[in-house]
Amino acid sequence: MKQIKKWILTGLILVFNILFLSFNASATPNSLSMWGYSGVINVPNAKVMSFGDFSLGTNYFIRYGTLSGSGHFGAFPGLEIGAVAGLPPIQDFNGLVGNIKYQIIGPSEQNPLSVAIGGIMLGAPDKYNNFVMANNLYLVLSHDFKWQFADGATKDILSGHIGFSGNTSGARIMAALEVPVVNIVNISAEYLGRTQNQADYTNFGVKVTPLPFLTLSVYALGIPDKTFFDREYAIGLTYSGALPFDQAKTTKKNIAKPTASPTPVVSPPPLITAVPSTEPVDFGIIKGQILDKTNKGIESAEVKLVNKDTNDSIEVKTTISTGDFQFDNIAEGEYKLLVTKEGFKEDEKNILIKSGKTTDITVSLSPLKEEVEIKETPKPSTEQIKKGLIKGIISSTDNSPIAGVRIMLESNDITIMTISGTDGVYTLRDLPDARYTLTVSKTGFKTNTLFVSLDKAQELKQDIQLKKE
Repeated sequence: MKQIKKWILTGLILVFNILFLSFNASATPNSLSMWGYSGVINVPNAKVMSFGDFSLGTNYFIRYGTLSGSGHFGAFPGLEIGAVAGLPPIQDFNGLVGNIKYQIIGPSEQNPLSVAIGGIMLGAPDKYNNFVMANNLYLVLSHDFKWQFADGATKDILSGHIGFSGNTSGARIMAALEVPVVNIVNISAEYLGRTQNQADYTNFGVKVTPLPFLTLSVYALGIPDKTFFDREYAIGLTYSGALPFDQAKTTKKNIAKPTASPTPVVSPPPLITAVPSTEPVDFGIIKGQILDKTNKGIESAEVKLVNKDTNDSIEVKTTISTGDFQFDNIAEGEYKLLVTKEGFKEDEKNILIKSGKTTDITVSLSPLKEEVEIKETPKPSTEQIKKGLIKGIISSTDNSPIAGVRIMLESNDITIMTISGTDGVYTLRDLPDARYTLTVSKTGFKTNTLFVSLDKAQELKQDIQLKKE
């Protein structure tokens, strides 16, 4: 009878997966553990599912000849919850156990380190087994290591995870490595230390993602008092997707409602950031440095922050001796940064402020004497003053356009930023011939950095794909 219940439960999970294919099959999953939570095999990582993302999975244990099922969900930004049905390694247990994880620190462009805390297999009986970290609380740190290739693309080459887990019986160290071999294959290994009731052991796994929403896994699990090669093997199948929420309405409370008249589309596309007075305001930080052409800090430069939508002046700062400045508690939205200093040309930069984030910017000012020299030179022809252009589409790995992506273009002389529109399109105009660094980023996606060059005022088409974290 128990065996029949397990098969029925697994059948329901598979049917549920198929039904959800009609909702959204576009989400590319994080690395998921054999029990469904974001992790390696048993070891959880410090990443969490994005809000609205979910996973449904099942495992078949060859030695035990039984199945388990799991379901996990990104309940809130930074919070992941889920449950596991049936734990074959714990004999005679067919109930549900719970998992919960909260990401304390998320990765950024400057710091790819993330930190999370959580509880794992909460509610499992106190029958100690190496396959199941029953009733454990944990703290884990994760770090993605990237490599820049000759073509300018930056890709992940290794993910490392280390932390501690434990309960009233004691604590143990846990560590894991994940290596992407090709775009759809991931090889992993993990180690869990010894406790009073459990031996230390190692696990190995291979995950194949033939489709963005489907992952097939094979695990080789260590067994106490057995040789290294005498292992339990399990086969897993996981479906990952995203509930059909309107992300723009559910993730930001301070987006203004559109007016009756349509907003004209311009380049760069505007980001609506009006803040109703009845809603709480989210804040960010701007910090940066004003430099001259020799990369020396300019003291006493005036830096004015202006609301891009209303043209109202928000705050004015004066740089210190190193050229540094900082604006605190700036409401989320789009702004202009106006920089002036006697003896130098004025400069203006567009900035996007995000809640809880620090935006770094460097502005290089040119001396006024350069302008005099330009006036004395012969008048350039139309072809000589023609500028270049870079445009393209930002999309996810399933070719769905991504709106609100931050595109930063930098060279030795200029820094330009824009935001992708609702159709994922971006355009950077009036670009002089130069070699540029193009950085593309958005919360919930891995940052992509590449190098592009413009020559003879060319028009360059550069489409970019982002992977979910």
